[in-house]
Amino acid sequence: MYARQALAKLDLLSTLEAEGKIVDGDNVRVALAFVERGEVEAGIVYATDARIAKSVEVVATIDESLHEKIVYPLVLLKEADSQPAARQFFEYLQGPSSHGFEEYGFIWRPEK
Repeated sequence: MYARQALAKLDLLSTLEAEGKIVDGDNVRVALAFVERGEVEAGIVYATDARIAKSVEVVATIDESLHEKIVYPLVLLKEADSQPAARQFFEYLQGPSSHGFEEYGFIWRPEK
């Protein structure tokens, strides 16, 4: 979805589609696997997924202004009251310790 938004803003989407250059995967990991196996010339994946790939090279990044904001929401369900580990993880992800996830490409930006 975000890749299509960026390609459209760059006026590339319709051309790439017309030339049959776009192959959709069921998810980002499938798209990454296509690239790793050499089944496609290039792929657009999340930076966090590209980091785990052993045999791909990141050649460019897409500016955030070219697509909707990518958000991974954090919620705690009511059932968490009976799951102390769920509450602990929820609190951990909101604390300064979780900022270590930046090492993996995630950026902590709490909503205000």
